[in-house]
Amino acid sequence: CCDIGFTLWNIIRLPMMVLCSVDLFYYSLTGLALYHFIGPWYIGYLTNGYIGAIFLGGTIIRGIYLPPDMQLYVGSVQLVLFFFPLTLCLCASCYSRYILLQSRISVAESQCNRVLRIFTVYILFGYTVLFVLYWSFVSTASYKLAFIISPFGLPLAIFSLFLYVKSKRLKMKDFKIQLVKTDNDNSVSENIIEVDEYRCIAIGTRTAIKDD
Repeated sequence: CCDIGFTLWNIIRLPMMVLCSVDLFYYSLTGLALYHFIGPWYIGYLTNGYIGAIFLGGTIIRGIYLPPDMQLYVGSVQLVLFFFPLTLCLCASCYSRYILLQSRISVAESQCNRVLRIFTVYILFGYTVLFVLYWSFVSTASYKLAFIISPFGLPLAIFSLFLYVKSKRLKMKDFKIQLVKTDNDNSVSENIIEVDEYRCIAIGTRTAIKDD
């Protein structure tokens, strides 16, 4: 179990660092996670003649607080089945784009890595968009126009699509992380990650550097 855990950690560590180095994705995903817990999820018509707001911790209607009914369940489902897959998809997409822009690094992609990249970048993103459309429609079907005006309805699907398209169009200057050589020659050497040009983080992966 420990070996599997360390293997998974090594697989997702560098893509997560690459994702967090882009300000747009770092602040967008952080803000999205905070909004998920703080809310409100929806403000508007709730029932006949009543307008209120729905939060993760309950419902406020006409100044009266009602304890949560299904909000905790809905929030947990959204967190596990949407936010986590979306973050993983954006990690894989940003990392794939970063490797593509790093022309100095020779990358020999195996069949297994290619299948994993296709699954995480394309198939997983299609799942997240379809899930948020279906789940938001089901959870807001009893409220008028909630699917359109709720932040976790159609706007969330559009925002997710925007982040995905942006991840495919990133430029090298958008990344605050660079791979540099540690030796004077162009032989195989340990990678060093420069973050914001102030501190370096060493990683264990060894990569072949092409001759200039």
